[in-house]
This record gives sequence, C-alpha cells and structure tokens, in this order.
Amino acid sequence: MKKNFKRLTDLTTCFVKYLTAFIGTSFLINIMALVFHGAATLKIFINICTTIVTFLMIFRIQKVQNRILMKTYSLMTSSLQMRKQVIG
Repeated sequence: MKKNFKRLTDLTTCFVKYLTAFIGTSFLINIMALVFHGAATLKIFINICTTIVTFLMIFRIQKVQNRILMKTYSLMTSSLQMRKQVIG
C-alpha cells in the first residue's frame, strides 16, 4: 500500500509540474462544461478531483521536507562529531 501511494504521488508530481498539464486540464474542464451545461455534477466532480490532487501534493511536499530535514540533521551530527574529534 505504501509503495503504491509513493508511486501515485510521484506520478502526480511529474504530471502537474508541466504547463501542458495545466492547459490540458483547462481544456478538459471547458469541454466538460459544454457537455454538462454547468451542471452540479460537473462542479462536484471538479471539486473532488482538485481535493485529491491537493492532498497528494501536500503529502509529497511533506515527504520532501522530511528528507531535507534528515539530511540537515545528518550533516549537523557529522559536523559535531568531527569537531569533537579535532578538539578532543
């Protein structure tokens, strides 16, 4: 499950970082608006999709921040250990 979630967040990140994704999504929404004539179903569908993508991006951002924090902690720890070796 965790592996599938990581894969899903990776795919979402790769997809949303391009301008063509924004243009394609805008085009798709406009086509759907023409088909459904601004129905409530379309609005609910768009809200659900944006909520899902938002949560996936939030989890991805948190993962990157945790990775950066761990690297920073590792560098600080190794720096303190080297300082103790030089002084001691």
